[in-house]
This record gives sequence, C-alpha cells and structure tokens, in this order.
Amino acid sequence: MTNKDFYTEDIQKNARKSQWYDDVTRNLTKCPFCDLKSKYIILEDENAVLTVNLFPYIDGHLMVIPKRHTEEFTNLQEKEWASFRKLIDVGIKLINEELKVENTNILYREGKKSGMSLQHIHIHILPITEKFMRYEKQRFVMEFQEINFTPLEIAERLKRAWKKL
Repeated sequence: MTNKDFYTEDIQKNARKSQWYDDVTRNLTKCPFCDLKSKYIILEDENAVLTVNLFPYIDGHLMVIPKRHTEEFTNLQEKEWASFRKLIDVGIKLINEELKVENTNILYREGKKSGMSLQHIHIHILPITEKFMRYEKQRFVMEFQEINFTPLEIAERLKRAWKKL
C-alpha cells in the first residue's frame, strides 16, 4: 500500500475496523506526532498538545502528546508533566461538556508488548460508552466503534467549544 494517502476521511473513519491501521503504521516514514498538523490540534502549550486521534477508536477520541519526541514517560521533564495534567483536564472537560459523555478512560501504553503502535509517548483520552468498553469476566473489553465524524470535524467542534468555556 505504498504511495497511498492514509489521511483520507474514509481511512481515518474506518482504519480501526479494517486492515488500514496496520498498513498506516507499517508505511510511516516519519513520526506523525512530530509532524502533527495544526488543524488537528485542539489546544497546545510550549510542551504538549491536546489533539484528536487521527485514527480514532470512538468518536471524540483525544490524545495528549509531548512536543519533544521521547519514547518513555521516565524521560518527561516536570514542565512536560504539568502540561500533560493541564491538557488531560481540558480534554476530559471537553468530552463531558461538548460530547455529553460522562465517563472517560485514560490509556497509556509503553513497551513492545503493550499494544503501543507509535514510538512517541502519548496518552489517550477515551469517551466511554457501554458499546465501546464494558467490564466482562473481571476485565475490561474494548471494541472499536463505527466513526461518524472525521477527526477534523471533531477537532473543529472541540476548538469552538473550548473558546466558549
């Protein structure tokens, strides 16, 4: 799948429920977080960004990413931790207020066997619905959902909502 535009609306909306996400990560030539386009960023400071996930698990899937490329949380500086905390709080508030979702889950993965697909640390902020995540047999089960809005549509909506808060 080389020379394919992995950032079309169709691929962004359906990547998780198809083979496309694996194709995207296999064909990366540079870190997508170091090259993140401003149109996807909801809020940022000098250390980190709050952004939509370009290949979401569920509508409203957000991420907090340090601007400095690093692969482990132990490498974060105090000012970066402070930015993470602030942007996570904003992300949760936007999901609650604008998307009317009461519950969120914070997901962080580190290491080859964790399911981490990109080697630039990031935290997922996930709106929780019964269809997306449920507790079953003493463990959480996460199921990718149909995506109704493109990441760009969610980013624009949440940027407008942030200006009103």
